Amino acid sequence: ETTGTYNAGTRGIFGGGFVGPGASDHRDRIQYINIATLGDAIDAGDLTVSRYGNGALASATRAVWAGGVIPAPAIYNTIDAVEIMSTGNAFDFGDLPTAAYYPGGFSNRTRGIYSGGAAPSLQATLSYITISSKGNAQDFGDMGDGKNAHSTFSSPTRGVVAGGYIAPARTNIMEYVTITTTGNVKDFGDLTQARNYGGGCGSAIRGLVGGGSTPTSP
Repeated sequence: ETTGTYNAGTRGIFGGGFVGPGASDHRDRIQYINIATLGDAIDAGDLTVSRYGNGALASATRAVWAGGVIPAPAIYNTIDAVEIMSTGNAFDFGDLPTAAYYPGGFSNRTRGIYSGGAAPSLQATLSYITISSKGNAQDFGDMGDGKNAHSTFSSPTRGVVAGGYIAPARTNIMEYVTITTTGNVKDFGDLTQARNYGGGCGSAIRGLVGGGSTPTSP
């Protein structure tokens, strides 16, 4: 899983993931790339727990992963973190309020927000952390419905949750929050089509959502 939707530095980091159908095909590996150059990813260390379906976010200096699952299944509330410009294994940051897999993650320079996930029932909760410190995630508010596998992106002030899975189907709904406050989401608009597992990224001005399952993969 990538480091989420806030990028203000030179390095990109990936942590965890899933590479096959076997019970042991999840990963704890952390790798990095230098965004301004071309080349393969370089090993940087390991997460504290091997898993996939974790939510990810970052500040300019720290990357943080939360939640996730392995095929057993075991669902985690673990939050891990690394300092982006160094290498080494992740350290324990704290815990989510509820174990969940495929939550969303978005952030600005100081605050990170995790959205929803399945535990295994779909969650509507939003929780936040202060990225520069350590500690358990705190209640932020709620989304309109429980969902997971949604796309996220953010500017320095606003975070958007787009699409995802709301039982019994995919959704095209987009919702937003103001990152520096707390409270429930507000309506943002709709994606062009309902989808889950899409990727999201954003700048201070524009957010993008790409790919996903509709149920085919566009």
